[in-house]
Formats: sequence, C-alpha cells, structure tokens
Amino acid sequence: MIGAPRKPWDDAVRAGLVLLVAGILFGGQAGPVHAQSAPPPSAEQFAAARDVLEATGAVKKLDAIIDHLAKQMRQSLLIKKPEHSKDIEQVIGDVAERFKPRKSELVDRIADVYAQRLSLADLRAITQFYRSEVGARFAQLLPDITKDAWQAGQHWSADIGRDMEAAARLEFDKRNITF
Repeated sequence: MIGAPRKPWDDAVRAGLVLLVAGILFGGQAGPVHAQSAPPPSAEQFAAARDVLEATGAVKKLDAIIDHLAKQMRQSLLIKKPEHSKDIEQVIGDVAERFKPRKSELVDRIADVYAQRLSLADLRAITQFYRSEVGARFAQLLPDITKDAWQAGQHWSADIGRDMEAAARLEFDKRNITF
C-alpha cells in the first residue's frame, strides 16, 4: 500500500522470501536478473515450462515458502509482543492459509522465464528427462549436490585466493615493494 507505514519486519520477510526462493530453485546460486525483450512465449511453450517445474519437483518445493514466511513473521512478532502470542499465532496462521493459493503466481512467473529462454523442444526434452528414473533421482539429489558443489567452490576459492596472494607477495618482494 503506497504511503502506508512499513512494519519493521517487512524488509526481513521480503529478503527471506527472495533467499528462500533462490535457495529452493537454484540451490542458492541466484544471479542478476536481466530484462527480456523477446516476444511472449506461446501458450504451448508456457504449458511445457510449467510441466518442467512440475517434473523437477520445483512446484512441490515452493509449498514451503508461505509456511517459512509465516514462521519468520511469527518469530519476529513474538519477540516484539510476546504478550499477544495467542493472537499472533491465530492471525499469522489465518493469513498464511489465505495466501497459499498465490503460490501459482510464482509458478507462472518462473514458467514464463523458462519459456522465454528455452525452446518448446528443449522444455519437452527436459520434462522427459526429469520424468525418467535417472532424472527423478537427479532431482532428488540436486539440492545436496548443489550445496556440496557450492562448498567445494568456496574452499577452492579460499585456497586459490591464498595461493595468489602468496605468489603476488613474492613478486612484489622481488621489486622491493611491501604492503
């Protein structure tokens, strides 16, 4: 609502939602968002993109978003007004239930992104893969694989950074430059 005072927990909840969606869908590997100037995808392409989201399990994973947001809001409000815990539990629970149907809005937005970036043939092939035995297993393991790969990248990055710094210091020492 324009002009309405912001609640202290608004930004935290929004940030939590962004991080949660990124974590659920991309294993925490969200990148910059770029505007698209391509024509809108066809209805068939959009439907195929929704099929990809269903086949990968992404739609089921999105079920947790409203519950997670409600939990964050509940915790934040209980810290501020613990004497109103019963009302907070009731209001946040009721509001969360009312907002659960809006998950489809996010599914549609994500499907639109997929449909804009992938051809109809690609979307169908991806769905076919994820509906296969190996694809279903891959989808099940992907969050853990992504987490482990991210950790491996973090360790590698720290090692490379340390080694690069040491090599640079040696080169600067040869030039009598100290930092």
